[in-house]
Amino acid sequence: STNQIRQEEERLQEATVDRRQRKVLHVAGLILEKFGIVVVLLILMGVGEYLYSGFLSLQNVSNIMTQNASVGLVAIGMTFVILGQGFDLSVGGIYALSAVLYPGIALHHSVILGATAAIAAGLAAGLLNGAVVARVKVNPFVATLGSGFVFSGFAYIYSSSAPITVAKTGFQWLGTGYLGGVPVSIWAFVATAVVATAILAKTAYGRNV
Repeated sequence: STNQIRQEEERLQEATVDRRQRKVLHVAGLILEKFGIVVVLLILMGVGEYLYSGFLSLQNVSNIMTQNASVGLVAIGMTFVILGQGFDLSVGGIYALSAVLYPGIALHHSVILGATAAIAAGLAAGLLNGAVVARVKVNPFVATLGSGFVFSGFAYIYSSSAPITVAKTGFQWLGTGYLGGVPVSIWAFVATAVVATAILAKTAYGRNV
């Protein structure tokens, strides 16, 4: 009958709509699973712009990225540690130690020597942590918590708890210089992020971390 045909058509339409809704929800779930943190970031940016006009202006975004480039670099390194099911509480101490060695040595010697010493100190601290955790079998939380205090102590001793000012052009360029109209610190962060992403996505080591 005509009523039966209409009811069947309505049921088919409802089934089609239901399938579409399930498909949309499935796709949304996949997007949130893979890019959830990006979605959260976009929401926070929107809220920031709504509350403070000009929050997303080019100058303000540049200032935020410049001020937090060092934190971003540390976060990239910590990404590898966390993906490897590790834990490191000493990054603050290592950062502090490298941060005072660089200007301290650059003040009396070359900027390159200061940068090399800072990188070497960071590598040595990381190797020490790795040896304590992997060889001595100390819990990563305990090992890095203790070593973080040690590294911070060395930083305070070396700098005498006072700022170290370096007036050399090469030293200041790294923190305040521009390359193509973009702060050098932002270039350093972006380049490191690109390399880290390539390692994680395109290499056997990255896929097995």
